[in-house]
Amino acid sequence: MLVRQLSVRPLLTNQWAKRWRNKQFFSQVEYKPIRSVLVANRGEIAIRVFRACSELGIKSIAIYSEQDKMHMHRQKADESYLVGKGLAPVEAYLNIPDIIRICKENNVDAVHPGKAAIEAGVPIVPGTEGPVSDKESALSFCKTHGLPVIFKAAYGGGGRGNGALFIEKFIERPRHIEVQLLGDKAGNVVHLFERDCSVQRRHQKVVEIAPAPRLPKEVRDRMTECAVRLAKHVKYENAGTVEFLSDDTGNFYFIEVNARLQVEHTISEEVTGIDLVQSQIRIAEGMTLPELGYTQDNIHCQGFAIQCRVTTGTVLVNGPQTPLATNLKPADTNHPKVPSTPIDAVPRKGFKDILRESGPTGFAKAVRNNEGLLLMDTTFRDAHQSLLATRVRTFDLLQISPFVSHKLSGLYSLENWGGATFDVALRFLHECPWQRLEEMRKKIPNIPFQMLLRGANAVGYTNYPDNCVYKFCDLAVNIISLTLILTPWYKCNNFEFELKKLPFYNYQRAEIF
Repeated sequence: MLVRQLSVRPLLTNQWAKRWRNKQFFSQVEYKPIRSVLVANRGEIAIRVFRACSELGIKSIAIYSEQDKMHMHRQKADESYLVGKGLAPVEAYLNIPDIIRICKENNVDAVHPGKAAIEAGVPIVPGTEGPVSDKESALSFCKTHGLPVIFKAAYGGGGRGNGALFIEKFIERPRHIEVQLLGDKAGNVVHLFERDCSVQRRHQKVVEIAPAPRLPKEVRDRMTECAVRLAKHVKYENAGTVEFLSDDTGNFYFIEVNARLQVEHTISEEVTGIDLVQSQIRIAEGMTLPELGYTQDNIHCQGFAIQCRVTTGTVLVNGPQTPLATNLKPADTNHPKVPSTPIDAVPRKGFKDILRESGPTGFAKAVRNNEGLLLMDTTFRDAHQSLLATRVRTFDLLQISPFVSHKLSGLYSLENWGGATFDVALRFLHECPWQRLEEMRKKIPNIPFQMLLRGANAVGYTNYPDNCVYKFCDLAVNIISLTLILTPWYKCNNFEFELKKLPFYNYQRAEIF
């Protein structure tokens, strides 16, 4: 809002300009460069205004609510300030006193309200001047203007509690056509041709096309002339849109004036080559349309532009709001990105090879003689424990296994089994944990596999019978090289029976923790 005493100047509506002039904040129209612009909005329109400011060398300032502190529009501005602390998002951006405070404290030259501004509608579709009170009045209107007509409730909420009805001519198969305008402080107004916004859903525009296809030139000329004449009559300033309903006979009817920058303004920019946001700023600085090079004779429409809006919502109108069942599966390309390894290359020998060739004695000797740091990698176990988001399938583990075998061949062991991994694989991923071990051994033949055994709990969360644990150890020893038995020192009897079934002479070594 153009307030000279606050160094804050309006960028959009004629209504605001009139309001401030009445308070004698404007003594005359003069050119004064704008150094900074605060956008009192969020989202893509705020970013669009920031881009225009950047191209003009003007500092951009954003405001944000507490809920929007991570939104992109805040990062795109040169500066950003919290507005409406403690308020809901919409209330925060409508907190005019707080916005004015930010403007004063930071010497802001101009405020851009984005797309949200006052709309003025002047309906000229034929209708009764007041509520119809009898059948005769309704029949008289129908005879004058013809059928079909529509009955409109005078009261909101479908007219509940108020029986007053208006009658209005019903426009059959209408097209929603709007004319883009620019006006300056000297009274000049030009149009940037029209847009067809007829494709709508739930009263919201979905597809916009500029210029309107198959609109007769005679209708286009009359419509744009009417829009410019209306804007000049009210001494309209800056960007705005005049909207019409057009029928298939060539008649059109005025709906309203949108005294703001609309979402679909970009397609008018595409076909005319005029940057509307930059034009808004220049007009607010005091420049006239001829000074900007905008006269109606040199504004031309070239080609077509289409804008399609992609929004979330239910497919059915007035249908169920519950999610629908789907048979969609994850895309085939939704695989982990793993480093490539030579297909035919043989991985370097590791501790598993020593254990296989020299037995437990040779393995223990190699461990004692190693002067470096021996690492036990628990990534494969941590990758699919209790957290749902990190439960990794066997398929994904096998993708990274060749890389581990080649690049980490010096590992002391891979702890990839026991603990929660057995339970997660079996109950949640519905995979065979034994088959997982066999497939991983094929991919990683050189690193010892290690299992975490929870004493009498084995790989579960409760005590199991001795014969169950014995059988489990008998099967695991075929692939597992090392076993960690997790139990307190003073409860040695808890793992005594496991030690009996872990044949250390058959590649096994137990560490007790």
